[in-house]
Amino acid sequence: MITELGYGSNVAALRTQAIWKSERRHFLLHTPEEIATKFMPNVAGKDLPLLTVVAARLIVDGEDEGVFPFVVPLRTEDGTAPGVHILEMPDKGFAPMDNALIRFNQVPVPEHAWLTGGTAWFDAAGRFACSIPDLKDRFRQTVQQLRTGRVMLAAGTLAAARAGLWLTYDYALQRRTAGDVPMIERDNVALGLLSCLSRVYAASAFGNAVRARLPAQEEGRLTGPEEDAKTELLCSLAKPLLSWTARDVLQECRERCGAQGMFRANRIPDYLGITQAVITAEGENQVLQISAGRSLAARVEGESGWAVGADQQGTSQWHGLLRLRERILAEESAHAGWANTHALDLADAAATRMAAQSLHEEAERAPDAARRLLHTLGVLYAAEQVRARAGWFAAHAELSAERAEQLTRDIDQAHTELLPRMPELMGAFGFERGSPRSLMGRNDVDEWVRLIHT
Repeated sequence: MITELGYGSNVAALRTQAIWKSERRHFLLHTPEEIATKFMPNVAGKDLPLLTVVAARLIVDGEDEGVFPFVVPLRTEDGTAPGVHILEMPDKGFAPMDNALIRFNQVPVPEHAWLTGGTAWFDAAGRFACSIPDLKDRFRQTVQQLRTGRVMLAAGTLAAARAGLWLTYDYALQRRTAGDVPMIERDNVALGLLSCLSRVYAASAFGNAVRARLPAQEEGRLTGPEEDAKTELLCSLAKPLLSWTARDVLQECRERCGAQGMFRANRIPDYLGITQAVITAEGENQVLQISAGRSLAARVEGESGWAVGADQQGTSQWHGLLRLRERILAEESAHAGWANTHALDLADAAATRMAAQSLHEEAERAPDAARRLLHTLGVLYAAEQVRARAGWFAAHAELSAERAEQLTRDIDQAHTELLPRMPELMGAFGFERGSPRSLMGRNDVDEWVRLIHT
């Protein structure tokens, strides 16, 4: 429990207090004002014992010692803990859960329930000590586990997007349109799904790269402040790109499936709802992008070696343009007039470049039979990302009329090569017919008739 009613994503300003009582060697967890009410953890269900971790501001002898986590039994088999007040919140349109508002009134918390990671303690006389002198750094330590959640939740939305794409593709194979033409043979459908495939592959490659970094750091193979800062930045860049990619792909699937895409029995509405929830959870996407963009700008000014992507061998000119955009935006950051919007642009440029680079690296590691296929998919991704930002590249004299024509030709060539290979690209997701279960399979009419007569 971190977020509070009055502070949203600004969790560093949270007001919940854990007041140290040295004579009893315990804390009193307290909500000092309404805006400090913990906002929307899903704990309203009355029939489940709940053990929670609550972020609170440690108060010792009236002094603020920073934010720490505390283990708090919210509800036992005998009911809600004394001093804890839980109010169920209204229904949400996305991801139904038993969300709640929670207040604490002088709730005793034992000393051993204070989670410090060995960085803070009270001596025998009850005096406070901490090896981390700065309160901001104490807060960062408390919330650093969120970065794992950011990446894992966002990777989960991509799993939903892959499932949605599989369901949509399977449906398009058997759905008949005017003239008895299968839906998948309509170019607007096939090319739209192919674009979705390239985005999902690139985002998955980026997500996998960041996920692989997390255990390496936890196991001590990546150590030091610089590596920690890089991990934090990568997580803040990955979550928006992954979850927004999933949202856009699932929306495409929803619309291509028409009315079928509106029914929860066909999974896609729930996938969309989950994705919308993740976009907000563990740091709202745009707030994370602003933070990441500012961090990138600061590192470029400090000439950090990993702040901007280096040129890569064997990539297309469209990969190069994505790197160029990131570099130009980083160089402009020192005199950017609109700090937040520029940070958003820089974060978008960095994440897009990293996704393209990650897919290229996956292609380089792939067996020979798959390498060219993945490289072509990577070219399609990079080229479509350039086309989506054509105005910016034209304004910076990087997309002439001739180059724009070449961009269109390269996209068309990628389509020509990839369309016959869609069964392989979809098959790599590992789904089998009938899983995930829906009413949109090969015999969707029979499925609906069976449902009617059930």
